[in-house]
Amino acid sequence: MTDNTLKTAAENKIKELERMRTNLNEQLSSKQSFNLAAWSEYGSELCAGEMIRDEQEISNRISEIVNKIALLRKFIQGELDVSAEEKLKKNSEEIAARIVALQGSKQLVDGELSEIMRVKNLLNLTF
Repeated sequence: MTDNTLKTAAENKIKELERMRTNLNEQLSSKQSFNLAAWSEYGSELCAGEMIRDEQEISNRISEIVNKIALLRKFIQGELDVSAEEKLKKNSEEIAARIVALQGSKQLVDGELSEIMRVKNLLNLTF
């Protein structure tokens, strides 16, 4: 796919996500109003924890959508180059291989340090 095709798809996805966000904002507002009215009417007979959890769940879904929209906008504005995927995968694999090699080297150094500490401890025990 070309960048323009992907950007068009991203713009369409943003519109879809914005509709979802609007819907969830309305749900949250409605839930908050209902919970407030119910609490005023019935008070401690209700489970406040469940009310808060329900509102928080909707808020979390809204936050996820906001983050997705921000990511798509970053792509559209050219701040994220999706064509760099293969290069980044290769770089990641190379870094992972270096990390494995460095971990092996560290284990060797740690092993030698351990032996040195054991010798020092043995020498401290005998006079």
